[in-house]
Amino acid sequence: MESRPAHFDYFCIRIQFKRFIMITTGNTIVSIYTEMTPNPETMKFVANKLLYPGKSIDIAEEAHAIASPLAKELFSFPFIKSVFIASNFITLTKSADTEDWQDVIPTIKTFLKDYLEAGGVVVNEEEVAKFKQEATNTVHADCLFH
Repeated sequence: MESRPAHFDYFCIRIQFKRFIMITTGNTIVSIYTEMTPNPETMKFVANKLLYPGKSIDIAEEAHAIASPLAKELFSFPFIKSVFIASNFITLTKSADTEDWQDVIPTIKTFLKDYLEAGGVVVNEEEVAKFKQEATNTVHADCLFH
């Protein structure tokens, strides 16, 4: 039988343990960058992951943000006027009284990065379906009474 120093076994166990940790804790690191739009009040925040693949949702005011927990959180910033989510980006429109995007971009980027890395819900499909159904029912009711 081969003789090994006691610390050799400890070293092998420690290496295996570290390898196990690296495999199980690998959360996706999200990066966010911004793109200007033709509208100076609107800024596009692009993520390195899909947020709402193949679909989009346009939320013009906080009262309509029930289908998107992310949008609801974004409306908690006093300068956010509307939220549009599609594919791998979020387009935000700020209120006119917010002087410059450069003042708020770092805050929004940090918020989005933290929210997405924590696995926050971007859009709740069940709420979208309910909203669509209610909208359809309203349209049908309006047609019946006009």
